[in-house]
Amino acid sequence: MKESIKNQPKQYLLLLAIFVLAMNLRAPITLLGPLTNEIKADLNISATVAGLITTLPVLAFAIISPFISRIGNRFGMKKVLFLSIVFLLIASIVRLFGGVNIFLIGTFFVGMSIAFANVLLPALIKMDFPLRIGYMTGLYTLFMNITAAIASGTSVPVSAGLGLEWKMTAGIWALVAFAALVLWIPQMLLKPEAPKVALKTETTPAVKVNMWKNPLAWSVTVFFGIQSLSFYSMVAWLPTMLSNNGMDPATAGWVLFVVQMAQLPASFGVALLSDRLKNQSSLVWIGGGAFFIGFSGLIYSISQQSFTFVWISAIAIGIAGGLTFGLSMMLYNLKTDTVREASDLAGMSQAVGYLFAAMGPTLFGLLHDVTGSWVSVLYVLLASVFVIVGFGLFASQHKKVSFYSNRKE
Repeated sequence: MKESIKNQPKQYLLLLAIFVLAMNLRAPITLLGPLTNEIKADLNISATVAGLITTLPVLAFAIISPFISRIGNRFGMKKVLFLSIVFLLIASIVRLFGGVNIFLIGTFFVGMSIAFANVLLPALIKMDFPLRIGYMTGLYTLFMNITAAIASGTSVPVSAGLGLEWKMTAGIWALVAFAALVLWIPQMLLKPEAPKVALKTETTPAVKVNMWKNPLAWSVTVFFGIQSLSFYSMVAWLPTMLSNNGMDPATAGWVLFVVQMAQLPASFGVALLSDRLKNQSSLVWIGGGAFFIGFSGLIYSISQQSFTFVWISAIAIGIAGGLTFGLSMMLYNLKTDTVREASDLAGMSQAVGYLFAAMGPTLFGLLHDVTGSWVSVLYVLLASVFVIVGFGLFASQHKKVSFYSNRKE
């Protein structure tokens, strides 16, 4: 791998293109969480409708993900990724002009554009960097999470400090999508090369295993989905939870920043460790325990209106989110043989998993509107930890399955 990069300047361009693309996979969504109160006031919407700000892009992930693997196989992964960046840039700009309907429609298309990279990047890494899957997965999730953290942490200070409206603050981040577009242009011009390491054949055998009836595929899917529900619910409502209970809105935005910064070492570390372990059960337990500590601390903080443990809770939730998300990304490659299988499993997992996640922000916004309390929301999230651990343990302990053969390894 190291020799191939040293002798291949094209690989440097691809690495840079992947990393800058990864910077666009969460920031267009997370930057809006701390600005929710400002958006609600400007667009005159309820908390339930405001939940759609996070729900719509995640719902778009769920709707388009089952078709992405097939589209990537037909037209080429790099070409499809390039076109998805084009649409991401257009949607990021268009959603800022107009009323609430244009904003929500544009936000949906932002999510649809991001979904292509969510599904195809793990498979692209398996194809172009087969000897360093864990290392590369860790790096691209690192870039994704650090940009998401910066976006959420700086959105209120930038908006208030520079006297910008929330639309202008959000528009600044469209420049990151433009940078990704520029860096992917060379990938359209360069001739594709064969992988440096031969992977198992991609041709479909006579006997095909139905992934949608496979227990391993479903365990990966539910594990991914419930941890995503927890993450996007925090992105949507954590700053509002805290500011509604007396914390300064800018400080509440920084709490979300800490959550996402704490994800960085966890997501990178789990990518390096997971493929070296016989199974990943210990990582699942650590992630579940951290979620439990984090949600319990928030329940205490909001119930007592004391922010003493908020920062510890933020760190715990960040570690849990980074670990479980990073493990989800690794399972696509750890539990499959071929690039096609990895992208198919990612497509199924993200289709159903993001459907779970999409329900979270809106349902929790509705639950708050009905009960008048954020504590009830946090108790539901606390209960979800047991689901994450249960399905995560099953997935981590299950043997690899070939989804295009009747042979199990």
